[in-house]
Amino acid sequence: MLAPRLPVIGWRTFAGAARVDQHSLLDHPRHLPTTSGRAAILLALECLDVGPGDLVLLPSYHCPTMVSPVKTLGADAAFYPIDEHGVPRLDWLSAHGPAHPKALLVPHYFGLPQPMDAVRAWCDARGIALIEDCAHAMFGRAGARPIGSWGDVAIASLTKFFPTPEGGILALNRADLALPPLTPAGRIEQVKAASDILHMGATHDRLTGLNRLIRGAFALKSA
Repeated sequence: MLAPRLPVIGWRTFAGAARVDQHSLLDHPRHLPTTSGRAAILLALECLDVGPGDLVLLPSYHCPTMVSPVKTLGADAAFYPIDEHGVPRLDWLSAHGPAHPKALLVPHYFGLPQPMDAVRAWCDARGIALIEDCAHAMFGRAGARPIGSWGDVAIASLTKFFPTPEGGILALNRADLALPPLTPAGRIEQVKAASDILHMGATHDRLTGLNRLIRGAFALKSA
């Protein structure tokens, strides 16, 4: 059996303390659940009024999830270099970066909170919106502030931390930005998501006592 690519539910999921003394983006006072981190980036760009003719700065080390929302809105993407710690090369951006970008997306790579004070000051001095990408690190602090508190907007991906088939977070730190109205998932979609979670747990033998029953039920469903 292959190791799971993402977190999988099991009986140990329900063990331990219900809460820990660790900041999470889920504690953010102005956060909104989304279907994915990619959807959260798209909504973040829409909140910042990014559209055709606008330019968004993205890291040269990136995944397509960062690029596709920019293209979906008809905006352009330009790429900036990072140093050996994954921090934006602000010296390069100051000397060679394109003029008048609308937003700068900065990720916390591989669960390691990045120092954001210099990036925040650089954006403020130029009137550039900062998108804080917490897809890899939605817990803890980044310097003097909690994760997700540095950007004008912040995003996260729930599937990297929780045994859920989909999910993201959009958080707004600027008072002049409004959370977009979204339609909550219906009961049928919620039941399907819950069954998918159980199926994945049983597939990886994480639900001792129920694994065969759940796998059998899904085998009948697929027959």
